[in-house]
Amino acid sequence: MMIWAALGALAMGNGGASADEIMPGDSMECGQGMLECREPDDVFEEEDIDIAEALQRELARVGCYEGVIDGIWGPASVRALTNFNHWVGGTAPPSVPTDEALVQLRATEGLVCGVD
Repeated sequence: MMIWAALGALAMGNGGASADEIMPGDSMECGQGMLECREPDDVFEEEDIDIAEALQRELARVGCYEGVIDGIWGPASVRALTNFNHWVGGTAPPSVPTDEALVQLRATEGLVCGVD
């Protein structure tokens, strides 16, 4: 099963519609205009959001994250985990929320980011 996400306006001039003309419930094919097709496993699952939110809470606890704790793994979260890895020698990849990072964070006591 393929899903799609609209990326900006659809190509005009070939029967396509602009993003403003697309209504909820409209049916479109993957690859039409500027639609991106993804396999379902490329989409964040609720579990990923739970891990991301837990990581954000732990990163804030150790002084590495000052952003909104919302479960969205964006640039501020990546930067916070990168900083955590720097200060404690962590090895978890910062680009995605992982259980490995959560284990490392939960094993860390006190403030670590920016503390010599």
